Parts: sequence; C-alpha cells; structure tokens
Amino acid sequence: MQFIGREDWLTRFAQKRDGAEGCIWNIVGQTGIGKSTLLARFAELCDERQHPHTRLDVMDYAPTSGLEILTELARAARHFD
Repeated sequence: MQFIGREDWLTRFAQKRDGAEGCIWNIVGQTGIGKSTLLARFAELCDERQHPHTRLDVMDYAPTSGLEILTELARAARHFD
C-alpha cells in the first residue's frame, strides 16, 4: 500500500493510543478522502509495535443486540490476552 503524507494524523493517533485512558474513535468524512487508508496504515504501525487495537467497520451495521456488538469487537481484537 502506498502511503503519502498524513504523518501528522498518525502522530495524533499514536498520542491518543498512548494516553492514560483507552478510547474509541469514530472516524467520519467524505467518501474517498483516505480514511480507510489512514486507519489501515495506523493499524500496521500498531501491529509492528504490538500495540493492542481493534478496528471495527460499523458502516451499514445494524446489530440486533449489545451482545452482537461485543462479539464483533472480540472477533476484531488484536494483541489482547
């Protein structure tokens, strides 16, 4: 994957990730501006450094229960014991 620019956003994401408290991010914006590419690159960096992270694409997702959401989060989890 070619990734050009946006290092400032990767730095901001890393600062949030390394903060004292965990957080959930909702990334929104116009179609085609590179949100998915940016998040994929950040996930690669987290994988390289073995930082825990979960990426769940909820676009057009309509769960029927809270348990369904938790199941999807658990399935998407990376580097969690």
